[in-house]
Amino acid sequence: MRLYWNEYCIALLLGQADLKPKGLSRMDFKALEPAALWKHFFDICAVPRPSHHEEAISAWLMDWAASRGFDTHRDHEGNVLVR
Repeated sequence: MRLYWNEYCIALLLGQADLKPKGLSRMDFKALEPAALWKHFFDICAVPRPSHHEEAISAWLMDWAASRGFDTHRDHEGNVLVR
């Protein structure tokens, strides 16, 4: 399976740096708590957002928040505010 950078970073934070990238997958993190937080984390990480091209993640966050009844605003710099 392909290693995603965010998953390797989590392994480092959890003290599992001995995990080899080729064997690390999203499945390794399903037991993390709180489960809802990690689900959102992986949903966000699945949105491509290279440096200086954050439009996709901004749109995803605004859609996610609006679909749950939150007010959203994006400023002229592209920052997203959710209330």
